[in-house]
Formats: sequence, C-alpha cells, structure tokens
Amino acid sequence: ECFTMRKCPICHKEMHEDAYLINKANFLNDLYIVRRDENFVKHEAPVEAALCPHCGHIELFYNPIKYHLN
Repeated sequence: ECFTMRKCPICHKEMHEDAYLINKANFLNDLYIVRRDENFVKHEAPVEAALCPHCGHIELFYNPIKYHLN
C-alpha cells in the first residue's frame, strides 16, 4: 500500500490526518457523513479531519479505504 501525506493547500506543509470532530455538547456523538443509495439504504462513515500545524488550515474527509459509501 502506497501512502502519501496530505499537503496543506495554503502553506504546502504536511498535515496531520489523525484528527476528528466531536460535538462538545454531546461527547457520545462523532460526526458522520450519510449517503442513501438507490434503494434508500443508508451508508455511514465518520467524518475525519486533517489539520495543518503550521498555518491552521483544516480539511474534512472520509476514509474510502476503511468505509465504502458506494
């Protein structure tokens, strides 16, 4: 498996991809992206975050290797 670090589009430094979002009002809930297929079956994946420790830029993404939203 070939793995490349995400680069910040602002300052071009390496971003940390081990971040995620939480709702501080309810610690039990992470944020999820939800997609319904043509049969209205729900597919869910947690929203992950990449952050740049240099300029503070944040990007949200889901991991298509771990979760499939086909």
